[in-house]
Formats: sequence, structure tokens, C-alpha cells
Amino acid sequence: MARDPQTQALIERLEASRRRLGGEVVALKARLNVPAQIKRQVARRPWAWFGASAGAGLIASRLLRRPRRDKRRKGVVRFLVPALLALTKPWLKTLLLREIQRRFVHTSSIPSNSKDSGTRFPLSKP
Repeated sequence: MARDPQTQALIERLEASRRRLGGEVVALKARLNVPAQIKRQVARRPWAWFGASAGAGLIASRLLRRPRRDKRRKGVVRFLVPALLALTKPWLKTLLLREIQRRFVHTSSIPSNSKDSGTRFPLSKP
């Protein structure tokens, strides 16, 4: 089919515009792909990104920390309270276990011909 030169020139111009537009669309997609850009930047300069993230974390931890609640606990009290709690913890556990056994373990429900003479919890199997 024979076309006049003016139509042929317009068709060639249109095809060239389509090719150029296709290349620009691909380039635009690459520029707008933020996760891929970040991956490329991290791959190029990992130490700079590591330093920047550590610095940002340090700044955020300083800016966003909670204020101290009690500024009066100083000196001996600051040392003694945790130490006393640590020392009394075994005694408190024993006391609590004895109280639980006294209240919830019934020794009268254990048969006298039991193999062991110790107490059992009510739901344990003989």
C-alpha cells in the first residue's frame, strides 16, 4: 500500500515518539522504585548506612527516653533494697510454698497404705 511522504513521515515520527516515551517510562519507574534505590545505595556504601543508622538510633534513644521517676533513691538505699530482696527471695519462696501446702493439700485424703509418706496435691495420681 502506497502512502504519501507526509503520512509516512508522521508514522515514523509517531513510532520514534513511542520508543522515546517507552524509554522514559522505564526510566521513571526505576527512579520511583524507592526500595530498589535504597538497596543499591546500601550495597554501594554499607558502612555509611551503618553509621547513619547507629547515629539515628543514638539520637532517638536520647530524645525519646522516659524521664526518671524517682531521683531521691541515692546511696545506701539504692544498694540495700535490691540486695535485701535477693537475700530474702529463697525464704519467701519457702514460706509461700508452706502456706499453699497448708491451705490446699489435705493429708487426711491420702490413704494410709500409700508407698510414700509425703504429702500429695489433691489432683495428683497415686
